[in-house]
Amino acid sequence: MRWSRPLVALAVLAVAVVLVVGLLQSDGGGPDATAVPDRAEVARRLAGAPPALRSLYADGPALLPAGERRARAVLRRLRGHPVVLNLWGAWCGPCRAEFPLLRRAVAEHGARIAFLGVDVRDQPGKARAFLRRQPTAYPHLQDPEGRLAVALGAGAVSTPSTIFLDPDGRIVQVKQGSYRTYEDLVGDLRRYGRAAG
Repeated sequence: MRWSRPLVALAVLAVAVVLVVGLLQSDGGGPDATAVPDRAEVARRLAGAPPALRSLYADGPALLPAGERRARAVLRRLRGHPVVLNLWGAWCGPCRAEFPLLRRAVAEHGARIAFLGVDVRDQPGKARAFLRRQPTAYPHLQDPEGRLAVALGAGAVSTPSTIFLDPDGRIVQVKQGSYRTYEDLVGDLRRYGRAAG
């Protein structure tokens, strides 16, 4: 039996689609959005957080006007807790891809580690629309000119980047580029954020 070229091409395409979907759903593939707990579950998990973290998360996925002064004030209130600053933009494909990982991480580690987003060089309307689709339990500081990382001492970084601060507010690690797996993110949370479990 001879197969026609269109049938062979269709069969190859179908196999490729099945393989890609399977890889994305496996532990070693891309972020699994279904692993992100719903808002009620996240709120329940964060209810036992220390007062400074509960206060931070009370703003939910708010997009807050910022600048160096406000960012430093927010970070000062978080002293005593490790902090994860994630720099992102709604315009940034890798940023959007890693968001489910961060949403899951705050649900599982946010009672011990402070999470804070920094929205870089974005239009506020587009950033808010993105946060409606991918709501986080933590707020985001606006950084329209992309200067906040340098002002905080992390140097010039690409987007996405994740900055880890120790409980004394010192930068201990800057990870440039996106996290591709939840395991990689959790590894850095354990290493730099002193997260248990």
